[in-house]
Amino acid sequence: MKPADCREFYERRDPRTTQYLGHPLDGALPVRVVVGDAEGSSRAGQVLVLSLLNQLARIHRSVTLELHDRRTPLLVAGPAGASTLEEAAVTLMESIDPCGKFECSIAPIEGEVVVAVTSLNCVKADVFAGASGAIGMIDTCAIPSDLMSPGALRGAAVASCLAASAALRVHLGRAIAPLRLSAWNYLAGADASAGPDSLVRGELGRVLLIGAGAVSSALAYWLQWLELDAHWVVVDPDRVELHNTNRGLLFTAADAGWPAGTARSKAVVVANALRGTPFTSWYDDCPAVQDQCDLALCLANARSVRTELAQRNLPVVLHATTGGEWQAALHRHIAGRDDCPRCRTGDSRAATFACSESKLGVGGAERSPDAALPFLSAAAGLMLATALERLAAGELSHGDTNVWRWYLDSAGRGGVLPGRAKCQSDCSVWLPRHLRRQLHASSRWAHLDAGA
Repeated sequence: MKPADCREFYERRDPRTTQYLGHPLDGALPVRVVVGDAEGSSRAGQVLVLSLLNQLARIHRSVTLELHDRRTPLLVAGPAGASTLEEAAVTLMESIDPCGKFECSIAPIEGEVVVAVTSLNCVKADVFAGASGAIGMIDTCAIPSDLMSPGALRGAAVASCLAASAALRVHLGRAIAPLRLSAWNYLAGADASAGPDSLVRGELGRVLLIGAGAVSSALAYWLQWLELDAHWVVVDPDRVELHNTNRGLLFTAADAGWPAGTARSKAVVVANALRGTPFTSWYDDCPAVQDQCDLALCLANARSVRTELAQRNLPVVLHATTGGEWQAALHRHIAGRDDCPRCRTGDSRAATFACSESKLGVGGAERSPDAALPFLSAAAGLMLATALERLAAGELSHGDTNVWRWYLDSAGRGGVLPGRAKCQSDCSVWLPRHLRRQLHASSRWAHLDAGA
């Protein structure tokens, strides 16, 4: 590809990254990922490595994978035609960024940050990543990991987000603090829960997914390894643009029509990954999605969609968001227990479903509300994916906490901030309990409503 073409590619892809950080990232920001034999030959280890590379390639333009055995067979879902971990890794990164330098090599690169996915003390690295059960970990020294149980897929996913965040922090000259974070109870340190050893099998029913942007993309990405069944209905009118590929784990350059082609529908991309049904329209313009559903995931905020969804009084609504301070958050709304989606986060009445098409100035007045970094969208989608597991396991309704926030660049808060939100005093969304029972008596999750 010509240098001019690649210059245009990055100019179109990276505005949201620039906006979020407040300044452009200069240079290739090279990263090396060193993978130990034991980690590279386990399913959870490969999920960690491929997910980490997926996130890195959306910011860093030079990523090197270092494997002791380059013939390591691929044990998890990967790009079509790939039979080894190396093939899957390079093919994946090149599909995300056709202009970058992605390879498998032992030759060092000047200025590279080294991320080690190994428990070997002899490896020199800036950050080590590992997992044990649902707990993902990073440290500046080697981490003992247990990646053999199926439940370790959750911790591996967390570790990939933490390691991707740490790699960028090193390039930005920020310190790295050791962190243990659970994808099961969403807490950190000694409070982090390893969760069940096995994955949760469950039927979620008819699930309405409103919005097919970065968090939805991450949700669908993580669900490919979980054992949940659902009839997915995905609604979003937008097509993939290059700036969506800076943070959506499913989106590739080809999905955005680069370098030559037609951009794909976001709803179609996400629905295909979920084996669901896409609707390429606005929520309020699509009568089909107003039908009865068992569960709704609200990952959009335009055209008063949160208010409209809240007024349906569904037994369970979930959503996940990204925010400032390198934040990812999970939000629970159970009727009769929690606040409504409108009171929690409000609504945007502008006619933009996902991404603004205005030009972005660094720190200027024209700003997009969806600017984020790949590991933030990945973390938010992961929290939502495991919340669905906890719903199927009968644990989601436990406790009063209904919002969990992860801060991936904040050692001072211990990485997490759980809390409880309540409706505003003048909220009129919730119907009386007996009416909610009549409306949703057939819902799979009606028993969770405190009035049911």
